[in-house]
Amino acid sequence: MEPAMTMVANRNEDDTIIWVCVGEKRTEQHRGRLKIQFVQPQHDLQRLARYYQAADLHVHATKAETFGMTLAESLATGTPVVATSVGSVPEVVEDGVTGFLTPPNDVVAMAAQIERVLNDDDLRHNLSSQAVQSAQRFGIDRQAHEFLEWYETLIA
Repeated sequence: MEPAMTMVANRNEDDTIIWVCVGEKRTEQHRGRLKIQFVQPQHDLQRLARYYQAADLHVHATKAETFGMTLAESLATGTPVVATSVGSVPEVVEDGVTGFLTPPNDVVAMAAQIERVLNDDDLRHNLSSQAVQSAQRFGIDRQAHEFLEWYETLIA
């Protein structure tokens, strides 16, 4: 993820890109127009949600993923996602609807999608609106209802 973020920041002539990494205990770093801030793990869910809400975009470059809780949390707060298309990520992020998926280890593709979202306010707003609606799929009420229906099917 860092190479893609550095690529985006270096191409951006107007502003510094601030990349906030929640859940890391390291010191702030500067790489040209890229400023990396590290925030220790957040146990207060409302405070964590405010970090998501303050972000223009959630970048998630992983090599493996079993569910993607942080992706669902981002979507629930209206933060679009650019992520690698591995494991369960495509089940959480709807490509072109709530964010964009890129092949794993493809720094150029990831940087291009990050730039696409950051440079297009209308696109980012649309992805954000869709993200909130999409995240409702993971709500506890809906999940409980679906499990109950499944159990009833098994019993029948």
